[in-house]
Amino acid sequence: MKIWEVKSNHDYKSLQLTNFKEDHEKYFKKNFLKDPELPQKWVAPIVYEYESDGISGDFPHFWAGSGIPVFSERAVNILSY
Repeated sequence: MKIWEVKSNHDYKSLQLTNFKEDHEKYFKKNFLKDPELPQKWVAPIVYEYESDGISGDFPHFWAGSGIPVFSERAVNILSY
């Protein structure tokens, strides 16, 4: 079994919802932890780089106020092994 500690470093670029008010309400405020069918109807929200002067990384901080981790495809592939 692999155990990973997840940390976000603020020297790296972070992400924010482009349509924060609408998408935060739609995906995170009401549904994320309460809707068991959300994975089947999930449509990825549009995000933008919040801190463009940071370093690009595989685990950006996500400013949606949700505590939901965001991983790059590269990170997912590495962690899957």
